[in-house]
Amino acid sequence: MDIQNIDDIIILGDSIFKNNTYVDEKQSVEFLLNKKIDTNIVFLAQDGAMINDVATKQLPKIPAQIKNNITYIYLSVGGKDILESMLILDDKNIIYDIFAEYEKLATTLLD
Repeated sequence: MDIQNIDDIIILGDSIFKNNTYVDEKQSVEFLLNKKIDTNIVFLAQDGAMINDVATKQLPKIPAQIKNNITYIYLSVGGKDILESMLILDDKNIIYDIFAEYEKLATTLLD
């Protein structure tokens, strides 16, 4: 990744990015990114986060001064939503509702 023109990187989502409890400290995504990338990284991902958690808990924590910068956003979310909904509700059509929630989050990020 050419990061010379990037002001900020924002990491949002779940344990795919916030994997600190699952791997050795020096193998976590957070550690490796901070070690290898020399730009401002706002790391907001949380283990166990669901789509609604990103929308309500992580997005509000993005610093206001970043909004006018050249920013890359990385998002990993939705897997836990799918697993929990399918196991609890046993409704295979729930995937459409989850995808709609994901699309709404992605649109919010683009705006």
